[in-house]
Amino acid sequence: MKERLKTLVLAILVTASLVQSYVLAYGRPKLDLLAPTNYVPSELGGTQAELKDLLYPYQIVLHLGERKHTLLTPFSPQQQFYKMVYRDFLQKRRFESLRKLTPENLSDLNWNTIKNENEGIEIRFREAVPMKALQRILDIKTDGDSLDEARIDRILIYANTGSGEPEAYFFTDQATTVYAARTDMDISEVRKNVAFGQYLTPYEPHYSDYYLPEKSVPVVRYTVGYEQFTADELKRSLFVDPNIVKNLQEKDGSQIYTDAKRGLQLQNERHWLIFTDPVTGPSTGRTGSAADLDTAIQFINQHGGWNSTFLMERLFRSSEEEPNQLVFRQYRDFLPILGGAEEDLGAIKLQLVQGAVTSFERSLIKLNGEATARHEMELPGGEALWKLVQSSKHAGDIVDVFPAYSAKISDKSVELIPRWAVELRDGTYDFL
Repeated sequence: MKERLKTLVLAILVTASLVQSYVLAYGRPKLDLLAPTNYVPSELGGTQAELKDLLYPYQIVLHLGERKHTLLTPFSPQQQFYKMVYRDFLQKRRFESLRKLTPENLSDLNWNTIKNENEGIEIRFREAVPMKALQRILDIKTDGDSLDEARIDRILIYANTGSGEPEAYFFTDQATTVYAARTDMDISEVRKNVAFGQYLTPYEPHYSDYYLPEKSVPVVRYTVGYEQFTADELKRSLFVDPNIVKNLQEKDGSQIYTDAKRGLQLQNERHWLIFTDPVTGPSTGRTGSAADLDTAIQFINQHGGWNSTFLMERLFRSSEEEPNQLVFRQYRDFLPILGGAEEDLGAIKLQLVQGAVTSFERSLIKLNGEATARHEMELPGGEALWKLVQSSKHAGDIVDVFPAYSAKISDKSVELIPRWAVELRDGTYDFL
């Protein structure tokens, strides 16, 4: 009896094994797709932004003819004139049929003479902008994709009194590459918009192609309270699973948070954070300067947002092997906030490799909307300002002069001190 029972159990086991082998070999199990783990939008209180909110001319120069000029900026007390020229006029006009000027064409054009003797509008960007990004804020038609990666830093439109037609030129970050364009403007429209400049402070051009006001500039000095992003807020915002994040203490007092792949460093003495997320595989998305700009904006939207007004300041790639480097600059009223090397309060900095953000840096400080104190003052203009420029240790390397806030950080507040700032040839800033 026992032998028969053993034989029966063995037969059942063999049969079950054969059935399982068949199912594994020929069965078609129903597979449920697993959604990839991804970041969720941050809850740090910052606003969301699009490219058009962060990319626009930082200066519009109105050339009035007879060697007269003035300057419009997006956040100045005269910003209504900026909006009239840029939004109500330039953004509603079309540029098309861009053609590269030959060396012979370039040698025949004296830009200083054109700007001093003709009525015109000069659009200036803080950084050269990829054509594909520029086409998102201005109506520019190009033939094919040959100009997609052209980087435009200035556009000059002037009323050619000889032909009776406006002429438009696109200047790139390469001095020998300039494009002429056709436009649907007429000469009377250009003159009408230039005429706004007669009511504004006159500016004088200087040899490095920057403009200085002939009168003092009214500004306001503020004292502003602030809050700081906390470690817990940042962990929830920057890591896929904050529950597995470990904390390390550095000798210099900074805190390191890591999930074994990504890293977050909080430098509390500098009020600064550095987040790194190395690329571990080949690119799967769009690449190029314009695509990287979109990626960077979306990354910030998801990880803290924009807690103030920002403008794109830098979009830099030294070579194909190097990462794209982007900087967005914070503005208060109509002035950018410039920090030093240790506490660059006004900057958000990113690096991208293969279309992915690999490094993200910004201040831990969030300025309050309301100031606790304000003091109206003036920055010098005219001869007094020119003497400051000439006496600067950077005099030979200055490419731009503009008013900005120097930030002085204390335990509970930040003093925003208006000063004349200079941009140098290497892209760095200093104060006069």
